[in-house]
Amino acid sequence: GLNQLPETLVQRLKNFVEQGGGTLIIPGDQPVIPQYASLFKTFQFGDLLAMSGTPGDKENFLALQHFQWGHPIFEGLFEKEKQTINPIEVYAFYRIKAAAGAENLIQLSDRSPLLLHTIQGKGAAFCLTTGLSPEWSQLPTKGFVVPLIYRLIYFSGTQKIADRQQVLAGNLFQQQFTNL
Repeated sequence: GLNQLPETLVQRLKNFVEQGGGTLIIPGDQPVIPQYASLFKTFQFGDLLAMSGTPGDKENFLALQHFQWGHPIFEGLFEKEKQTINPIEVYAFYRIKAAAGAENLIQLSDRSPLLLHTIQGKGAAFCLTTGLSPEWSQLPTKGFVVPLIYRLIYFSGTQKIADRQQVLAGNLFQQQFTNL
C-alpha cells in the first residue's frame, strides 16, 4: 500500500528476498508510477504499462476469471471437486505485461494479471495489481481474500517445502521463524 518506493527501499527489499525472505506487493491508491515500474522490473514481474479503469466506477469492471489452481497458495482453500468462487469485480488495476519468468496466478477477464509470483534467489515475491480498497475492487469485502493473503504470507515465509508443516488443532506447535 505504499505510494512512494525510494530506490534504497527497493534494493533493501530485493536483498531481503534474495536471501530467503518473501514479499507481497500491493500498490497504494496514488503510487509514483516510475518508482513502481522500477520495482516491477527489479522483481521481474514485467513492465508496468498503465493504470486501467477508474477507482470507484462500479459500472465498468473486470472479474477474476482464471486461477492457476495447481499452485500451493490455493491448496486447501477450496473443496477438491468444486474449485469456484463467486464473481469478484475489479474497477481499477495496474496493467502489467508479465515477464516470461513471472507466474500469473490469477487473471482478470481480459487476461490481464491480477496476482503474479516470481522467485528471487532463495525467496519469493508476489504482486497484486490492484489496491485493497473498495474503490478499486470487491476484494476487501470477500471472504476469499483473508485466507488468500494469509497463504501468500505463509508461502513467502516458507519457501522450502521442508519448512511447511501441518498442525492439527489442539496439538503443540513450536517454530522459530527466520527472514520474516
